[in-house]
Amino acid sequence: MKNEIAIMKQRAVRYASRTKDPETHNQLSVIGFHLHPEIYAIDYEYVKEVRTVIELTSIPGTPNFIMGIVNFRGNMLSVVNLKTFFGLKEKGLTEFNKLIIIGKGNFEFGIMTDGILGNLLLDQTKLNSPPLTLSETGSAFIKAVSSEGIILLDTEKILNSKQLIIEQ
Repeated sequence: MKNEIAIMKQRAVRYASRTKDPETHNQLSVIGFHLHPEIYAIDYEYVKEVRTVIELTSIPGTPNFIMGIVNFRGNMLSVVNLKTFFGLKEKGLTEFNKLIIIGKGNFEFGIMTDGILGNLLLDQTKLNSPPLTLSETGSAFIKAVSSEGIILLDTEKILNSKQLIIEQ
């Protein structure tokens, strides 16, 4: 048993002392998704789950950007339409049925998307500031834009936004 522990400690020291590959050191892991016609991304650290919406229950009297609620493992989660919240125009036919559940701590909600691209890696050295031409609401929640045109959302700001918390 002591020998196994010694071997495990040696391995831990070896792995910890390895130099990081500079190419992967600057990579940010995100979930990419469509809000037609744009491609957006959310930092993977805030993503709880990606799923298909089977049943969405609308709630009368909520703001127009709240699409309704879904049952997520026994909890009711609000579902937000970021296009409406950001003041973006609907463009073309879309299939609202892919949901990204984001959260931090006990606060969670879903973001409805037009489609999921999956896991992506963004080079942090090639991220640019958001353009100044965005709507005021949308630009407040954009962290950066990649050289490929992927819009990286500031998930921390979204989760802490008083505009998205409805307490009535």
